[in-house]
Amino acid sequence: MTQPKAISQIVDNANENIVLSTLKRELSQLAVQQKISKTGLTFLTKLQKPDFNTDIALSTITWI
Repeated sequence: MTQPKAISQIVDNANENIVLSTLKRELSQLAVQQKISKTGLTFLTKLQKPDFNTDIALSTITWI
């Protein structure tokens, strides 16, 4: 079995946002294929919830 890309990115010290994006995409693909556990689905749901504090901070930095 091959290692998920998100794990490889962690090993390679990739940017946290890139790793999270890859992780969401890979978990979403598993969910669509119905190959995800209940725990994995709960984790994906938590990852997809908006974090308004972070989102506002990032958008503020973008506009400065």
